[in-house]
Amino acid sequence: MRARRHGLADLLARSAARTPDKTAIVYGELRQTFAELDALVSRTAAGLAERGVGKGDRVVLLARNSHGFAVAYFALARIGAVSVPVNFMLTPPEIAYVLGHCGATGVIAGSDLTATADAALPEAGLAADTLRVHAVIGDD
Repeated sequence: MRARRHGLADLLARSAARTPDKTAIVYGELRQTFAELDALVSRTAAGLAERGVGKGDRVVLLARNSHGFAVAYFALARIGAVSVPVNFMLTPPEIAYVLGHCGATGVIAGSDLTATADAALPEAGLAADTLRVHAVIGDD
């Protein structure tokens, strides 16, 4: 008997299989079906995996609530990485503390927070070129 999985990424895949044309996300004017969201999450997960992000890796998400945040969160779950959501109102020293203590191997930041994320890296003893992923998500 095969064990059934019940993780976050599995929930999205099951929803896409059962109700592919049902609306999954409404963000401003954007409307995205479960099938569209699932496909985008799969592409994003593949891109993260190509950059070396894998199961158990901790990746900081520094972004406001957005479509991009949701996609990144699901994509990290799909490859078994651990999302570390960080409050976008924190200062670079506070973000550096989180980076230094959670063992982050990557940072995904909202386009409006890249300067904040970049300022936190040296304080955490990290450099962008040593991270598996140092990416920006748009506001879409």
